Amino acid sequence: MSFLILEENDIDDILKYINNEQIIFHPKYSLEGALDYSIIKKLSFENNCQIILDRNLLTSLLKISTDGFLKDSNEENLISVLMVWLHLLDINPNASIAIMENAYNSNNSNNAKKELVQFKEIFNLIPTQLWFDLAKGKIDRLPINIMENKETTINNNLSYHAGNDFFKMCYASILHITQLYKNNNYSSVEKIKNFWDWNFDKLLISQYINTYVILLFSNQENIKAPKNSNSKDFEKIKKGCINQAWDLTYLSIWSTLYWNESSSNDIHFFATADILLKRIFINCHSGENLYNLIYDCFSKKMLLTLLTTIRKKVKIGKNLIFLIQQKRFTFLI
Repeated sequence: MSFLILEENDIDDILKYINNEQIIFHPKYSLEGALDYSIIKKLSFENNCQIILDRNLLTSLLKISTDGFLKDSNEENLISVLMVWLHLLDINPNASIAIMENAYNSNNSNNAKKELVQFKEIFNLIPTQLWFDLAKGKIDRLPINIMENKETTINNNLSYHAGNDFFKMCYASILHITQLYKNNNYSSVEKIKNFWDWNFDKLLISQYINTYVILLFSNQENIKAPKNSNSKDFEKIKKGCINQAWDLTYLSIWSTLYWNESSSNDIHFFATADILLKRIFINCHSGENLYNLIYDCFSKKMLLTLLTTIRKKVKIGKNLIFLIQQKRFTFLI
């Protein structure tokens, strides 16, 4: 059993730090990355709470458990405080999507199996007190010999590198978005309409992908196209699209878990320090629906053009334009 010796203000300091970093998200309990400790503690007591870690957080966690420290002191502090926070709230971390992402990128399941074992052993072998002492600066690194007795791999026939349908959907969407982004003959509104024509006909409709499309083509701050989108090297473009697709895959898979939590005892949070992912999530949920986001990002003329396109696709009714003009609309896409 792991124990933790705390002083009077330590819990408050940990909670304030996590909230200031804005890395824990949930559409109901942590819309902008700030949590109410009493509510979350009650949730974790009454439910099975899990938190999905993104790839960057998992990579840092695996590295610090191997080397004992991280070169970036801020990153090291974030990981160590997060580990203490998980202990305080009795929330189970989940790295399955992050492990799958790395396996896909390397086209190899062997490393995924090793990462899975290492991830499990981090929580079995490294006491929470050590994470806390590292966060407080009482020690400058974790003793790496503590992980020497860990298992090295697991034996199963599972394939972790094949990807999944959510990723394939996101990847296809990002490829099409990038193609539109590079096309200088289309206006922003035309690019969005083109994407919708393609998306409605070919794939399931994703709230997060559509949020990204609106933010990207309306040139919102800190919203970027996939890395190397303007390159002439297709392999570089492809790599950037794959990376962006995985980011959206986290949100897409997670949404299938949290949408029906009211009828279960499972609560699923998501942890990321990625600015783009944060902005997509916050903008997706803070404005009630996609229509409100479009209204905030475009002029009324452009708004009506886009909503007419949606209306043709989903048959949402003849009163839409009147409601938009009156700023009274609560439809969900």
